[in-house]
Amino acid sequence: MSVEAEPTVTAAAPVQPTPGGWAPMRYADFRRLWLAQFTSNVGSWMQTVAAQPSQVDAFLALTGQLRRMRRRTGAVHWHLHRDVDDPSRFTEDVHRRDLGEPRAPARARRAR
Repeated sequence: MSVEAEPTVTAAAPVQPTPGGWAPMRYADFRRLWLAQFTSNVGSWMQTVAAQPSQVDAFLALTGQLRRMRRRTGAVHWHLHRDVDDPSRFTEDVHRRDLGEPRAPARARRAR
């Protein structure tokens, strides 16, 4: 009677996924920091473009992006006003909801 040796099974080390370029976005703090930096850069670009009177159309196109960012970060109303005396000067008007104030139900927001 012969006894056969049992084959040995070795567990393979778990394969770690290679982190990609978007890996840091998995962290909420990093996403907040990145969004704040991006918003700051857009503001700087807008000021640079607005300083050139020939680039007013490009500036107004950029303000559309700024409006979306402001609304995404809590602005209830956002307006851009052009100065009557100096047409190259613009003023941004942002109204934010108080963080302690409850948000109106969707039905009430649609009725406005």
